[in-house]
Amino acid sequence: MKKANNHKIAAAIRAGNLPAYQRQRYPAIPDGEIVRFTSEDFSNVDFDKFARLKTVIFAA
Repeated sequence: MKKANNHKIAAAIRAGNLPAYQRQRYPAIPDGEIVRFTSEDFSNVDFDKFARLKTVIFAA
C-alpha cells in the first residue's frame, strides 16, 4: 500500500487541487481516519472544495 505524504497532501489542499489531494491521500488514508498536520499553513484556504469528502483535517 502507498504511504501517505502529508506535505504533498497539504500542498494539494493549499492549491485547492482536489484531484491531487485524492491521489495523495487514497488508498493510504481511508475515509474517516484523522489526518493531522504540523507546521503547515492553511490560512486563506477555501475548504469548500473539500467539504463533500468524509475528511477531517487538523492542523496543529
